[in-house]
Amino acid sequence: MGRLIISTMGSIGDLYPYIALGQGLRQRGHTVIFAVEDDFAPRLRAEGFETAHLSGDSRPLLGPYLR
Repeated sequence: MGRLIISTMGSIGDLYPYIALGQGLRQRGHTVIFAVEDDFAPRLRAEGFETAHLSGDSRPLLGPYLR
């Protein structure tokens, strides 16, 4: 089976569809790794996914849209 890397940025709500995608891929035998900013890593690890550090900080970019 494949080894896949998923990457996303945004708010935690933007992460949920990718968690579902990762779960589906994992159930089909694929290895799924998430390359994300540090803020997302604990949530993904709680779901049993491996994470890789993605440098940067999207908070200043997204700040005006987060309320």
